[in-house]
Amino acid sequence: MGGRFQAKRASDIPELDTSYFLPWSLGMLYGVEPGLEEVARRASRQKRRGFLRRLDAYVAAKHEAEKLVGWFARDPRLRSSKAWDCFFNHVLEELRL
Repeated sequence: MGGRFQAKRASDIPELDTSYFLPWSLGMLYGVEPGLEEVARRASRQKRRGFLRRLDAYVAAKHEAEKLVGWFARDPRLRSSKAWDCFFNHVLEELRL
């Protein structure tokens, strides 16, 4: 029972996944959840419409995306306010809201 502690070399330790420290980008979101791209595309089709049509497009995008990004996302990597903000900042900008 006299086990000895054996120090590890730095090269023996696997590299940590620090990707979650990076700010989200649309490309990253679409890579994790491709369905978000179609939600954004559908909303974007209304960008030249009147205010109420653009607002309706935003509401529809929120409804469609609620299971894809944010706290209720089906993929745990997208369950964050940062992922939600990244996506909806884009949608809001496209719709000029």
